[in-house]
Amino acid sequence: MLRKGELMRPGQAMTGFYEGVAGVIWRKFGALTLAIAAVGLPVNNISDYGILLVLAVVIWCGDVSTRPRAWLTAIVIVGVGVALQIFSSPPRIEEGHNVFLPSAALEKALPRDVYRVLLAEFDALYPPAKRCDPKKMGCWQNNGFPDSGFAFSADGIWHRIMMPSAGC
Repeated sequence: MLRKGELMRPGQAMTGFYEGVAGVIWRKFGALTLAIAAVGLPVNNISDYGILLVLAVVIWCGDVSTRPRAWLTAIVIVGVGVALQIFSSPPRIEEGHNVFLPSAALEKALPRDVYRVLLAEFDALYPPAKRCDPKKMGCWQNNGFPDSGFAFSADGIWHRIMMPSAGC
């Protein structure tokens, strides 16, 4: 059976005990934030997710150091890693649509020669005389056409796009 004061050090008030717990939680959040910064956002592949899962378990089940030197070292290591990733990676390319449907938006976004070749290939595969009837249910012509030369990409939220691509 526990005796009075066994959960705390003698002379320590209960508020002091809870303030210590809050500090532990903030240190763990800080360590997890450094882990997320090291892996990078967005987390969109299984290896990054696995690393973050393992780190989260280790951080939340273990003790996080309070030594300033350890924190400074971790911050420097993560900062160097992020800086190397930013300055040594190739420029990001904005993702385009992965399907070609003739439209005014694509004609404007694509180079003239590229659009002409894609239109010729499209017309060869889907001659206008054999295309589905737009009045019938399920016809691709009822679904609308691209209103922009570029598609939305979740990766674009986290990274500044250096070069657009007119993907098809």
